[in-house]
Amino acid sequence: TGLYAKDSVIEIRLRPIDVAFNSDVVICVDNTGSMDKMLNAIKSNVLNFYTDISNYCSQHGKKVGEIRLKLIVFGDCEEGPIHTTKFYHLPDESNLLSDTANIIFNKAQGGNEAALEALYFAVNSDWVMSGTRKRQVILMFTDEQPDNWGYTREYYYYPHNVPKSFDEVTALW
Repeated sequence: TGLYAKDSVIEIRLRPIDVAFNSDVVICVDNTGSMDKMLNAIKSNVLNFYTDISNYCSQHGKKVGEIRLKLIVFGDCEEGPIHTTKFYHLPDESNLLSDTANIIFNKAQGGNEAALEALYFAVNSDWVMSGTRKRQVILMFTDEQPDNWGYTREYYYYPHNVPKSFDEVTALW
């Protein structure tokens, strides 16, 4: 690339930066019955996440640092709790991630989605703070709009200490 001034060209050569990206990724997945056909594809993408990201980054001259992946699986708070895993260090803990994914993706729940409550757990994660380049990403997989905030608050499995509004969650981010 070059910068142009009246009658001359100033050439700038950029050296590749040898800095790795440390990334935390939280994947929130709607586990209700309407998502049943998509859950296997999502699970497959979760289990191949590190390989896919590594391949993409290497094709584009980027260096992959530490990647941590966390799953939050939600459904209807009347039928079961929101499942939240720890952050798995990839690729070292890929087997543990696989075992956990097989358990929590196993049975779809029905009813009202607690997507906003799952988003609260994602925002409130223990994000990576090390490294010069860090990324925090939240991915949400659902096929429905979320219920109104606190809609299922009276249900047994509704999580305690969840903020009372979406504005309170965005203030945390």
